[in-house]
Formats: sequence, structure tokens, C-alpha cells
Amino acid sequence: YLTALRHALTRHGVPFVVVAEEAAVAAEPVNRPVIDLLRYVFQPDRRDELLEPLLGSGVGGLTPHQLRRLRREARVRQMSLAELVAEPPVDLPPDLAEPVALFGRIVAELPQEASRSGPDGAFFWLWKTLPVFHDLARAGEDRRRDLDALAALGDVLARFVERRPGASVLDYLATLEAAEFGPDPWVPPEERRPHAV
Repeated sequence: YLTALRHALTRHGVPFVVVAEEAAVAAEPVNRPVIDLLRYVFQPDRRDELLEPLLGSGVGGLTPHQLRRLRREARVRQMSLAELVAEPPVDLPPDLAEPVALFGRIVAELPQEASRSGPDGAFFWLWKTLPVFHDLARAGEDRRRDLDALAALGDVLARFVERRPGASVLDYLATLEAAEFGPDPWVPPEERRPHAV
């Protein structure tokens, strides 16, 4: 309900602060794959657990049937799925090769993009690069909630960088994982907006 509540408060001109917003925004279904992609790229020790869910999400672009076929391709070639994705064979079927190549390019280029423009710039680069975001934007009103959730994630990242100049994606992920345990009741609300609800 956070997105709808945020819109209602904004529409009526009520100043507000969302406590532990990072955790709430990251829990939105459309944002989870984006956060998982950041974890996959910047926390390599988590790649085994994240690879299949990422490939089967909008970020990876594979349908469940295509993902099954990709696993089969890996087994036939006596490779792990991670090895197949890291170095796709040239004779991979085109409907599998294209999304796997795009995923590999994103994983390779995202660290440079993040170091150049920070976490918020990396998110904007993903917004321009991932086909799933283009599809969401074209869907318009049908996917308004998803677009609002993605915009909220972009805002959270921009505020994070604003509050912590020079912060990295790893810093954001560390903050996000701390926020997943919920807000500390002994920490006062944000001092910048003391009259906000």
C-alpha cells in the first residue's frame, strides 16, 4: 500500500517521510529482480542462488520454457548454467542466445557504469538498457503500479547518493540488507523534515 499512500499524501500536500523505505521499495515485485541483479553483479558469492531466478525474471528475459531449455543445453554440453551464461556457445539457439548475450553484456558493463555514475546512474542506465522497462513504459496505465514502484526505487537511490556522496552500489546493498530487519525504534525520524508524518 506504500505507493498508493505516497501518492495520496503527495496529492493532498501532506509532507511525509517513509521509515525504512529502502526495504519497502525493494520488496515491490517489479523491483526485486533489479535488486537481485545488483546483488548478482556486486556480490559474486551469491551468484549461484540468484542466477536462475534472474534469468527467469523480466531482467533475464527468459520464459520458464526457455530457462528449462537453457538448463538442458548446459547439461548436454556438460557445463554448469553459470559457465554457459558466462561464455555462451556460438551454436546456442537464437531465442536463447539473444537474452543470454544481453544478460552477459549487462553483467559485464554494470560495474563500470556504477563506478562512473554511482548507484542512481547505474539504475538509470539499466532503465535505458533493459527491454522489460521499455515494455513497461509502452504498457502505460495497465502497468502504472510497476512504473510507480520503479520510479520510487530510482528516487530512493537518488536520495541515498544525495545523503552519502561517493557511496557505491555495495554501500546501498549493505544499507538495504540492514533495513530488511526493520527500523530501529530508538532511531528518531529524519531530522530534515521534522514536521512530516
